[in-house]
Amino acid sequence: MSLITNNSLYALLQSDSLENIHQGLAQAKSQKIGIRSWLNDAKLIYKWVYPEKKPQDTAQLLLELNTTQTLDLFDKKKAVVPPQLQMLARLVTLNLSHNRIRVLPPEIGKLSALQELSVDNNQLAELPEQIANLTQLRSLSASLNQLVSVPEQIGNLTRLQELELSCNQLRHLPPQIGELTELNTLQLIRNQLESLPETIGKLQNLTLLQVFENKLTSLPTSIGKLTKLNTLHLFENQLESLPETIGKLTGLTKLGLSSNNLEKLPEEIGQLTRLTSLSVWRNRLTELPSTLFSLPLLTELSLGYNRIRVLPPEIGKLSALQKLSVDNNQLTELPEQIANLSQLQELDLSGNPFGDFPWIGKLTQLHSLSASQSGITQLPLEIGNLTQLTTLTLNLNQLKRLPPEIGQLTQLENLYLSRNQLSELPPEISRLQSLKALFLSGNPISPKTKAQLHTWLPGCKIHI
Repeated sequence: MSLITNNSLYALLQSDSLENIHQGLAQAKSQKIGIRSWLNDAKLIYKWVYPEKKPQDTAQLLLELNTTQTLDLFDKKKAVVPPQLQMLARLVTLNLSHNRIRVLPPEIGKLSALQELSVDNNQLAELPEQIANLTQLRSLSASLNQLVSVPEQIGNLTRLQELELSCNQLRHLPPQIGELTELNTLQLIRNQLESLPETIGKLQNLTLLQVFENKLTSLPTSIGKLTKLNTLHLFENQLESLPETIGKLTGLTKLGLSSNNLEKLPEEIGQLTRLTSLSVWRNRLTELPSTLFSLPLLTELSLGYNRIRVLPPEIGKLSALQKLSVDNNQLTELPEQIANLSQLQELDLSGNPFGDFPWIGKLTQLHSLSASQSGITQLPLEIGNLTQLTTLTLNLNQLKRLPPEIGQLTQLENLYLSRNQLSELPPEISRLQSLKALFLSGNPISPKTKAQLHTWLPGCKIHI
């Protein structure tokens, strides 16, 4: 871009006062100072920013450029960012997301007032080194691109609070990432990261860290220094173990570890006393640490698709638990202490050969109960106590009859009974007037019962 060497004239032309701009244009004309090339650049960037707008005159054009603080070019079919963008000297927020941009010009680093930059969903293979000059930047979002690396100079963005680099092709992060000490949100979802730098422990203001769908095999021990972290999501990696230092994340409320290769959880997990949600679904766990059952605030616990053989009776101590899934493990029996979980609203026991569960009627707050393929031969009469139940799933069991008390589940909307041994249903099922769907395929239902069901449940979709 052409430059104006006369500083006083340049200041007038960059003013946010129309009077000053007129004065500058008059001065350039009277003194025969050549600014035509510079004005052509201004007109070019104006047309790029406002393609359907025509200014009254040159002075008005410059005023609009000089006072532009927010520029939203979301989904404007832009393929190129002209270097003249640097003329927007007061720009604070720039959104270039959902375009077809392949390259950001180095001149973007001259937008010294910029605080928010979003270039999501473009075709960027890299970020220019000059991005490090944006020292006022608070938020940088570059997800859904083709980035293979992050420039080391990113460490200069010491005021950055949010960094979003998800859905790229990043294989590593530079150690300089640790210089972003004001960062509170770091999102690295769906990349190809095999490790995190040890310097990540310097990000002591971090509250949200999401690195799921990567290739992490381990975590740095320094992760224990992130004591302000409240959400850590590491789903779908290749983690084989967790460092003991994870127990130092005492501010953590949500920990997601599903779809990894974990064979055990460290005892230190019991130190996460603020934890409300723990997901270790689809790992290789064979047992659980005893300290897990001392987490006083835990409301959600997902343990499905592991190799757990025994649930210890201490599970009954998780008094705040509202959602529990232990589906598809190797549980041949269940401790009756589960009945102590009086706040439980969702319970998934499917895929475990535990047989019957006579205590189930004590969980009166249940909204959803799943116990498919569990070897159940009968339901206890107390099933009628579950009056809050809206979904009951009992497919692939050995039920030959349902107790009349099933009619007390008047809130029930979905009832799954496929592939059992039911030939008839009790007349009390007609009380389930909230029922929207009843699944009975794979049962030897008698013709008489089939006819009765349509009379008993006229508003229900029945699958036989």
